[in-house]
Amino acid sequence: MENRGSHFVLVHGTCHGAWCWYKVAAQLKSTGHKVTALDLATSGIHPK
Repeated sequence: MENRGSHFVLVHGTCHGAWCWYKVAAQLKSTGHKVTALDLATSGIHPK
């Protein structure tokens, strides 16, 4: 099996959401990595 890259889990800081990682996530994905950007409760798009 060929290793196609790492899996990055991106977690935002206070008063941000998963959206803050869009540039980093796009760059990582373009180089063959898997990316998961988490949206923590009450911080991003979902208020609960």
